[in-house]
Amino acid sequence: MLRATAVAYAVAALAFAHLLVVLRLLWLDALAPPFGALLLDDELARSARTLVLMHHRRLPELNATLRGVAALPRAAELRVIVAQTVGASERAAGAASGALVRALAGELPFGALEHHLVVREAGGGAADGSTTTDAERFGTKKNSFRNMLNGLEAAFGGATKRGERLAGALVAEDDVALSPDALEYFDFAASLLAGARALPPPARPVLATSFCILRNTHADYPGPLPLASALLPRRAAHYRHGPLRDLTFKTFAWLITREAFDAMRREVPSMLAMPGDARELHETLAGCPYCANFCYDHYLEWRWRESTVVCPEVPRARQLLIGAGGGMTERPGVTGAAGREGLDARRRAGTELNDAFVRRWQFVDGAQRRRARKTLDALALWLLPALAARGLFHALRGCRRRQTARALLARCDATMPAPGAPLKSV
Repeated sequence: MLRATAVAYAVAALAFAHLLVVLRLLWLDALAPPFGALLLDDELARSARTLVLMHHRRLPELNATLRGVAALPRAAELRVIVAQTVGASERAAGAASGALVRALAGELPFGALEHHLVVREAGGGAADGSTTTDAERFGTKKNSFRNMLNGLEAAFGGATKRGERLAGALVAEDDVALSPDALEYFDFAASLLAGARALPPPARPVLATSFCILRNTHADYPGPLPLASALLPRRAAHYRHGPLRDLTFKTFAWLITREAFDAMRREVPSMLAMPGDARELHETLAGCPYCANFCYDHYLEWRWRESTVVCPEVPRARQLLIGAGGGMTERPGVTGAAGREGLDARRRAGTELNDAFVRRWQFVDGAQRRRARKTLDALALWLLPALAARGLFHALRGCRRRQTARALLARCDATMPAPGAPLKSV
């Protein structure tokens, strides 16, 4: 009895200590100041006012994405470059996209809206052996990477021709929906990245994204089981600033620095010269356990894995699912599938798009709150087994008591005289 009571008190004391730690972390989180070291607006404009929109041949998605971006506050400050790289046989598709961009340029309130078309006499958007579910509709991985480089060359090179030095650029896919505060978030991220330029490479952030997934229990996303951390929901104003190797870098909408672009421009052309079905990994991906050639998200994650990245706790972007949805690597209709397959696809599509509006100076590093959630999960991991063991101990002890009681009763029954038998004198 005394031993069981001591165990119960010890479990209660440890649980109480954990809860005190959680409360202290939440208190520190409440005291954390919002982001204050903002740069001047002209500095921000050189980092988060040029948007490269990666496009292939999907006109409905392009139309919806451009109209969605145009509806954002301060969209009039954006210079939007619709990058499209096609093969010689796809000139008609390029002309159709150009016509749509020109029509929208006179309607949407952007500072500038340009169509940057590159026609390749060989290859382009046609099947080239690299990954795709539908080369005609979505293009291929290889062509998509090439298209992104072409768009970034237009963004950074165009700024140089205008006598500007572009510190960074936004990149987005042509089937993306952005939260109302997406530009405010990228202003904040651009400030954070520019303010950390003097830090040594391992600590210097070189990328920021509107959507990332932590690799805590799965290579891409956590399992579906509810954890104690769900009691402390994520906040729209919180952001993460940590090692890129700890998360999956989603590329619906993201910010690339001049440093990262210069490295990409040096290193990627030799990858794009490889056959689309090459089995060996490009030298920039050497040692990667999950990478595939021509996946620019894999390249970014592995190339800068020792550096840091900025991303929000609540996604600022999601995939536009027009019609059956799908994409270059997702089969149509998968987001509506039942079970784990559909759940994982919806997570990859960023279905938690934030609908709040957070201004750029209101963002707070949510490290303390994340530690509180981890502490709660740790508490659940050892407290529940401890309580279960305690319950099992009491059950076994109760069973032993019942067995002892039955044995005593049986002994008493054995010594009791039969009914009607004369009692023995004592």
